Amino acid sequence: MRDDDFTMLGRGAPSAGRSSRTAPHQRRPPDARPVNVHMHAFAASHLPIVGPWFDDLDTARWLGRRAWPEQLLLRASRLPDRYALLGVRDGVPVGVVDVERNRDARAGFAIAVAPECRGEGVARAMVAALWEYPALTQVVEFFAGVEVGNDASDRLMRSAGFRVVTAPDHEGFVYFAARRDGKHPALPWFRPDR
Repeated sequence: MRDDDFTMLGRGAPSAGRSSRTAPHQRRPPDARPVNVHMHAFAASHLPIVGPWFDDLDTARWLGRRAWPEQLLLRASRLPDRYALLGVRDGVPVGVVDVERNRDARAGFAIAVAPECRGEGVARAMVAALWEYPALTQVVEFFAGVEVGNDASDRLMRSAGFRVVTAPDHEGFVYFAARRDGKHPALPWFRPDR
């Protein structure tokens, strides 16, 4: 996952009688131009478009080569709580997301953005769109592991309202989590069992 220019940053202003907590998917700075990305089911027919994204050195380093989207489709076809999603902006595919919903109403995700769309706020908009995707509306917490050194993903998660909830694990991943209600994730935080 990589994105250098994020949209929908910051917290909403508190209003009288209500909490100042704003759910992560509702945050946006006052001067940000919204980037509209809609999530759709990712299908094999999209592989000719998405596959070349994984030839990019950064994408390959952090996620994998062209086999990654193919494996995602296979997992999503076999597992009922696995979702392969395609981010679409103005009718053009701009990213892909792997989501795994767990029994405890939490879901982990991995995201890849088309290299030519980086720096346009696409990744941030895709993360925001996850909260609204119909099959995921019962998810109370999203989380993602970011490899140490993947600075763009680290910035994305922080700007999207996610909080660091673990130290680096034995594989070099730091986990970030955000709750739908805007509250801090419970600590100590544990990666859910599938």
